Formats: sequence, structure tokens, C-alpha cells
Amino acid sequence: MTHTRDGAAALARLRRALADGSLADLAERHGLALMVLFGSAADPRETSPGDLDLAVAWKSGTGTGDVVGVTSDLLALLGDGVDVLDLDRGSPVVRQRALTCGEVLLEREAGAFATRQMMAIRDHVDTAHLRRRQLELLTEPRP
Repeated sequence: MTHTRDGAAALARLRRALADGSLADLAERHGLALMVLFGSAADPRETSPGDLDLAVAWKSGTGTGDVVGVTSDLLALLGDGVDVLDLDRGSPVVRQRALTCGEVLLEREAGAFATRQMMAIRDHVDTAHLRRRQLELLTEPRP
């Protein structure tokens, strides 16, 4: 049996939670400074997103927060089909993707999004040579 996620319904619930303040309450409880929607749900050309991809970052000075707790509360609020990316733990590729193709939902600290976006782009560029080398190694014939 195949389980399908209803991304459109989850996106509608996300928009309601944003409008009624329940998403902001959740962010405050968990000490989140930033929440960004990315992936298919953030693409205006996508008519039926598969799930909600949410990138989160904690307030300055609080360190990395409880990703499991945030995910659990988001699932309770929005239903099935929510994936959470901790921006402090994600790879340069996924952080760059989330922060250049995403939609800011919550920004508790002025400049948090712009700062993280610039850092993600810089890290993505700075590590490009490593990704190229990895591809070269993967395609080299083995003796």
C-alpha cells in the first residue's frame, strides 16, 4: 500500500496557522528565529506539492534546538507531510536551496534570513570544488 501525502491540504493548514498566529506561537515556544518554506510547496508553478519542507533556525545564543520537538509540534499543527531542516546542521547544498528558493514564514530577528542566505551561498560556493572532486572520484574506473 502506498501512502500519499496531501501537500496542498498541508499548505492550506500552514497558511491558516500563519494567519491565526498559531505558527508564531509554536516558533516562540521553541525559540525559533527563522522559518522558511522551501521545496515544491514554495514553488508557485507547482500545483500539487508532495509535502511541506520547512527550514528552521534558533534565536542567536540559544544553540541548536530540539528538532524532534519542533517536528512533532508541526506535525500536530499541520498534519502528515512535514519535513524539517535544521539550518545549523544542513549541508551547504540544501541550505543554499532552502534559502534562495524559499519563502520566509517567520523572521524573529531582523536580518536573520539575509544573513543566513548570504552564509549559505558563500558555503555552497566555497565547497563546490569538493562536490566536483567527489563526482570525479565516483566516475573514475576502479582497478
